[in-house]
Amino acid sequence: MPLISVIIPCFNHARYLQDAVRSFIGGETSIGMMEEQTIADFEIIIVDDGSTDDTLAECARLSNLDKRIKFTSTGINSGTSAANNLGLRMSTGLFLTVMSADDMREKFALHDLYSAVMSNPHSFAYDNVRIITGGKRQEKVWVMEDYDLKRCLDRNPCHTGSLYERQAFIDTGGFNENMRHGREDWAWNISLGMKGYCGIHVSSAGYLYRREGQNRTLTNATPEWQEKFRSQIREIFLELYAGRFPMGCCGSRSAYYAQSNVGELMEPMGLVGADGMTVLRYIGGNVGKQIYYGPVTGTGYVFGALPKDCRKLVDSRDLHTEKSSGLLDLRLKTKKLFEQEASPAPAPAPAPAPALEIVSEEEEKVALSADLIPLSDVIDSETELYKLLLSCGYEYAMQILNSSNKQIMTKTHLSKETVQEVKVVISDFMQKWKA
Repeated sequence: MPLISVIIPCFNHARYLQDAVRSFIGGETSIGMMEEQTIADFEIIIVDDGSTDDTLAECARLSNLDKRIKFTSTGINSGTSAANNLGLRMSTGLFLTVMSADDMREKFALHDLYSAVMSNPHSFAYDNVRIITGGKRQEKVWVMEDYDLKRCLDRNPCHTGSLYERQAFIDTGGFNENMRHGREDWAWNISLGMKGYCGIHVSSAGYLYRREGQNRTLTNATPEWQEKFRSQIREIFLELYAGRFPMGCCGSRSAYYAQSNVGELMEPMGLVGADGMTVLRYIGGNVGKQIYYGPVTGTGYVFGALPKDCRKLVDSRDLHTEKSSGLLDLRLKTKKLFEQEASPAPAPAPAPAPALEIVSEEEEKVALSADLIPLSDVIDSETELYKLLLSCGYEYAMQILNSSNKQIMTKTHLSKETVQEVKVVISDFMQKWKA
């Protein structure tokens, strides 16, 4: 049973899958050689979401590279949420994370997220984002906001690639499959907060976000789509938008208050795991599932004999008591029911990263708006050049600037000189647009 399960949903992104996988197992990628993650105890589950390209063939090829790689399929295109849920149900790791098929991870990413979750029980951890364009990492880093559930109702403060314990998936019921056209990560992050899983913002930039004209934000970031997503979110979380927060939800980090239906404030609520958590393995041998209650916290822990059910995070206070009623004290006749599992030794911390230029939220909005400028705004749509570029998939101006000359020449069969001239025209247009 692995420590971490990595779920990679994929719809028609077969060309990026090797990069995504290599960012975990190591090897050559389109942005250079990647080293294996410093935490190697993981599995990768790729979920083909009814792709029409050669995603399944690529999944089969990649699964032969490393025994930690598995794949499955939704059969028909069902949306990212459904693909995520299928992979999460199939997973066996104690901790879970999702990554888009066109993105990548730095070698220290799993280590940093795992360390944050272990230091902050009953939480989820997310890091900052570095952009990939033109086949290379950009110097600027997109710094995520600190998590706050109330702020999360207004905008999404963190990306989809967070790390959380398996119980969080069980408690929330998974990704909301009504969010079929995007922003499923926004709904997911609210669901986590509702169940008391507070976001821990990790300062490193371990998530590599590819922006080369393939993202959904090129088609669903318009004001109309944004309002549609907000309406969906409000409909899903009506109680929260009405100001009624459930007992035990994640409010501000300073105190956890819950408002009842009649507007009464409840007492601040402590969290399970405040004094630390321990990985406990059930070895009792029963076939079904059974709830064992911690004698100190009163928490009910559900264990079973199946591999994915026998390991749980347990509040350390429930392990032993003076009256020998702790979980590690329990016996069936003379046989122990539980054993403590040693946590893996933390990997060495990565070398300090060079000073990073920070991207503000406003700068990121400008960048996203630039991505949406159609090529027809720059090149006359009646020309043969425009029609050729459009037929080769270059619908937006930034797609050309973010592609190498070789990539464009291969697709269009244009000369290098023509490609360079087109890029100069687009660059001049962008300079004037930003001004």
